[in-house]
Amino acid sequence: MRILQINLHISFFCSNFAANLEKCSYMAHLHLENIGPISIVDIDLRRYNVFIGPQSSGKSTIAKLISLCSWVEKRAATTLSENIFTNAEDFKTQAEDYHKMHGYFNTDSVLEYSSDIIQLKYKKNEFSLNLLNKTAYKRKKILYIPSDRNLVAMDKLDRLIVETNTNLRGFMFDWFDARETYGKEHHLNILDLNMEYYYDKDAKVNKDKIIHINGKTYEIALSDASSGLQSVTPLTLLLNYFSKQYFLDYGKTTTYEKQREQKELEEKITSLFPVIVPNNKEKGLFNALEHRSLYNKLTSPNTTDFIIEEPEQNLFPSTQTQLIAYILRACNETGLEHSFTITTHSPYVLAQLNILLFAGMLEDQGKSDDIKKIVEPLSVIKPQELGVYAVQNDGSIESIVDEKTGLISQNYLDSASIELSEKFQNLYQLLF
Repeated sequence: MRILQINLHISFFCSNFAANLEKCSYMAHLHLENIGPISIVDIDLRRYNVFIGPQSSGKSTIAKLISLCSWVEKRAATTLSENIFTNAEDFKTQAEDYHKMHGYFNTDSVLEYSSDIIQLKYKKNEFSLNLLNKTAYKRKKILYIPSDRNLVAMDKLDRLIVETNTNLRGFMFDWFDARETYGKEHHLNILDLNMEYYYDKDAKVNKDKIIHINGKTYEIALSDASSGLQSVTPLTLLLNYFSKQYFLDYGKTTTYEKQREQKELEEKITSLFPVIVPNNKEKGLFNALEHRSLYNKLTSPNTTDFIIEEPEQNLFPSTQTQLIAYILRACNETGLEHSFTITTHSPYVLAQLNILLFAGMLEDQGKSDDIKKIVEPLSVIKPQELGVYAVQNDGSIESIVDEKTGLISQNYLDSASIELSEKFQNLYQLLF
């Protein structure tokens, strides 16, 4: 009875709240048809996007295509060019090779992505890309963290990375770059697990170390750690590094190719937006400060977009909830407004998101001081920032955020436990 009363109070409060919720501004719109297991998807992408559903239903397909579209947007905006691909086949090949999607596209496949920056369309083997705004984009780091991230625990992995450019290869090089920050003098805490990671660059083998603090401190190689640690360590490290230190390190080292690209960009900006020259009769479009500001926006990253497959992989339920709070904190604590897309099988992930979403509603009601006694303030989610979708077995999706309450549907959260409870009750009846 007590639980029912609580749910009724929450429903009443959230109904009033949702009625007054301001219409949110979306980041982009995504439309998919007949791509791999996906039959149809039509959604507005928000700052945080979560997809849950059975295995092989298409969650990763959606995440990969969001990553691809974000990369195309970035490439077009930072080169000020619409000529990213020569034709539809070239675009399809990029998806197939980088995201390992061979066989996913057919003659009925449709992919449409639109934002304030670009409009992209792949339909019936035809492709178009329009750069809508040449000055609004702010460069971002797009970081794809795959479910097979525990590969980092393999010794001498750097020797095994093949030349093929895939999302796994990109992830591994991000790992190689990021782990060097966490050396012997700068350990990384792994959530609240009484464990730390550090990178021993001088070791000939097993350079990745885990320190356990369990009454007596002891050290092991990451390769000898549990499957859960091998999954959560690279995820925690990459979240930590690419939400903070990456932006301080960016530009300290460079390559000839990057220098050439930046020089070409500066020349293109000058060509498209002539700088105002004092006492010149021809009026330019930009003054020198605006010219430099645009160049900086397109060459120096401002945020990271984390695309994470199954963050809960091999983790105990309480650790799963800790991790979700950690992800939100990493996105919020620097003020850079990082974003994420998550695929998951876990109701515990949804339950934690629901708590943080409810906290966001209460925060908007002026209860910040009370909230921080219960949840970490930097983990709170604003309702307009989150979209949660169930991917169905038929390849379609549906929002599972209740329109009346603004919270994730309680029926969906409890679906598995309800089914198990019914089976138990049926078995229990056999006693009598």
